[in-house]
Amino acid sequence: MPSPISPAELLIAIHQLDLTKCDVKSVIAASSLCFAERDIYKPEVLAVVMQQLMELNPLPTLFMRTVLQSLSLYPQLIGFVMNIMQRLIVKQVWKQKKVWEGFIKCCQKTMPQSFHVLLQLPPPQLKEVFTLAPDLQVPLREHVGMLTPGQRDHIPPSIMAVIEMGHGPQYMYDMSTSTIRVMEPH
Repeated sequence: MPSPISPAELLIAIHQLDLTKCDVKSVIAASSLCFAERDIYKPEVLAVVMQQLMELNPLPTLFMRTVLQSLSLYPQLIGFVMNIMQRLIVKQVWKQKKVWEGFIKCCQKTMPQSFHVLLQLPPPQLKEVFTLAPDLQVPLREHVGMLTPGQRDHIPPSIMAVIEMGHGPQYMYDMSTSTIRVMEPH
């Protein structure tokens, strides 16, 4: 007998439970039971779930947890997840604290693929990323340093300024020689 609800619909419904009325640990346990059924929750099912959850406003609190769990089970979803991350910027993900924290964690776990996503953030949000996840700044700076001059030309100066600032050595990019050099403190 066919199930009255599809696997994707079940996981989406779990995400839509009201966390003010449900114990968060129970909701996480319920979604974990779904993920444990790997023969049912295959990459294509999880992609449908993430795609449909993206359409919700506000985004479910546990959305990024599901994205990270999907990626951990199925690393081949990385391209799909990077697309989701780009769309989250358009949705101003930083306005939802828990989802924003998950977004940053996902950026950390998906380096270097997440670098092009980070470069699309507005300067204040990129600065906040570096505050909450300082381990992202130097690798991103190094990544930008390895881009061709033509690729770097597409990065707004306001973003370059955020990438180059920080608590530690300051870096200056010399466009004439295509090199990054350490600036001596004054």
